[in-house]
Formats: sequence, structure tokens, C-alpha cells
Amino acid sequence: HLDEAVSAIDLACAYDLVADAACFSDTDRKASEKLLQDIVKEILKFQCFIGGKNNHQTWFNAAYTVVGLVTNDISLIKEGIYGKYGLLWQVENSITKDGLWYEGTMAYHFYALSAIQYTLDAAKRIGWDFSKNERLKSMWLGPINLAYPDGTLPTFNDSDPVNLKNYGQFFLWAYKYFKDPIFSFYAGQTNNSIQQLELKSMDMKDIGIAILRQKKNNNSVCAMLDYGIHGDSHGHPDKLNIVLYALEKELLVDSGRIGYGVPEYKTWCRTTVAHNTVVVDGQNQQPATGRLLYFAQSNDFSACFADCNCAYPGYTIKRFLVLFDTAMVDVFVVSGKEKKQMDW
Repeated sequence: HLDEAVSAIDLACAYDLVADAACFSDTDRKASEKLLQDIVKEILKFQCFIGGKNNHQTWFNAAYTVVGLVTNDISLIKEGIYGKYGLLWQVENSITKDGLWYEGTMAYHFYALSAIQYTLDAAKRIGWDFSKNERLKSMWLGPINLAYPDGTLPTFNDSDPVNLKNYGQFFLWAYKYFKDPIFSFYAGQTNNSIQQLELKSMDMKDIGIAILRQKKNNNSVCAMLDYGIHGDSHGHPDKLNIVLYALEKELLVDSGRIGYGVPEYKTWCRTTVAHNTVVVDGQNQQPATGRLLYFAQSNDFSACFADCNCAYPGYTIKRFLVLFDTAMVDVFVVSGKEKKQMDW
């Protein structure tokens, strides 16, 4: 149904371009519109098997809205936006308060964002404007706040390497829709009066990523601690995993994903040992959510402390990071009733 939704959007857009052509009769148009409506109505019938938060649902919603627009079916447009799992429901439930897609992967963040832009474009054609929705707008700001100094993003969970420079079309779209000049910078516009966001240390507490940043002269360093939500089916067993950017490159790398059909995706990428955390007893962690207990920022350092007591049953793992301009202190503690092998 995901592939059918994507195809239905393409077909609907193509039909919209040629529908008025003289070579088509009214019978042809009715047949084409019925085909499009039948496709998305079948998706609607079975969407309950997916789960409303999922990125698939964003494409279902886009298909309902686009097909509803070009076939003049207002009920489909309403389903895509105001439905039980429509766009506005997803804005409140699938997008964290930090502006990041709940699955915690930048590849799927922009994948869902593609569908959302289709939905908003279709809605705008009938005068429905959601540009004042700050939670919605945050979805374009979230990746900016998560980025390393060079614009790349950590490959947490099932993500590929992502650089903001390659997503300029998304920020250009956001600039035109929200009219916020900050997006013009990330869209590659040449207006010199617009500067990039000043990135600071922050706790993205809804997704659960503590970001530490320090800068002295032109030397920018950044460390991140992933303590938060697992990320559903695209999450990895990597609680208290860290990544580090320094010396103008990523030094501690997250494994991310490779092709789903490649055996090493499961045997390596989705293992705890493939991440920058501690492995207990040679086992993978259980899906878990930790908590941040301390966060601080000053001119001289940034620091955070987090723990998790459910990644390994019977054990609590804790990590304390302090980032300076030229060094990082990393303290990891594991406590439990039995002595086990610990791998760092």
C-alpha cells in the first residue's frame, strides 16, 4: 500500500496536468478519476494494519489529499488532513517537540517530510493554510539543530548519511510556505543578510538526544548522547550511544543502516556492538528509553549525564560526558547483581 500511495500521487499529478486535453472525453475522465479514487479507498480500508504514527501513513495521507484534490472529492482531502490519523494528528503524535520524526532517523525524517509537503501543497490549492502551525514548522528546524558544524547529520537508527546541503529543495519549499527567512539560508539563497542558526548545546528531550557543542576560534566540536526513545521498528539497540565531531570530521561514527537486503544490516548494523556504547555479556540491548539526569553549558565546557535501567534486565547503565574545546571526558558505569563481561 505504501508503493500504491506513492504511485497514486504521481498518477494524480500527471492526470491533473492533462485532464483538460481535448483528446479525453468525459467518460475517459470519469474512468480515470474512479481508478484513482478506488486505489486510495482501498489503502484507507487497510491502513489500520500500519499504525497511524508510521511514516507509511504520511504517504497514505498525501495520496488521499492529492487524489481528493484532482478528483474534486472533499471527503478524501479531509481524510488526509483531519482524519483519525491525518496530517494534523501526525503533527501532534509523530513529530516530537524537538521537530524530529519519532523514529529518530534522518533518512525517514525527510522521507516523511516529502509526503507532508505533497499534502500541504494540495491543501493550499483549495485555500487551506497551515503555515502558522509551529509544531509543523519545527520539522524543518529539527534537522538544522541536530546537524554537525559541517551540515552533516549523525546516522542514528536506520539512517543513511545525510547532509543539509543536499536537502536545499526542502528548505526552499519551507521558505516559500512559512515565509521565514532562516530557511532561505539553508536553501542556498544568496541573500547575505540572512545568517545560519547559531547552534548551541541543547537537550532534545522529547526525542532524547543531548547535544554538546564547543567552539574556540574556528575549531568546532560536537558530541551527542542518545538516551531517549527507541525509534519503533527503525530503532537500534544503542542506548547511551555517543557520536563525536572534531577536527572537521566525524570521529565516532554510528553504524546507521545499509541496504535492508544486505545480511550485514541485521548481523552488524542492528547490534549493540556496532555502536559507541557498552555491551553487557556479549548481548544486544533490549528496546529501551533512558533519562537525562544532568545537563550544563558554559563558555568553557558542556556536560550531560544519563542512565537507563531497562536496556539490560538487571543492570543499570550510566554515562557522563564533559566536552571541552580540545578534549572530551567520558565516564561509563554499569551496575548489577552479577559480574558479567563488559565491552566498551
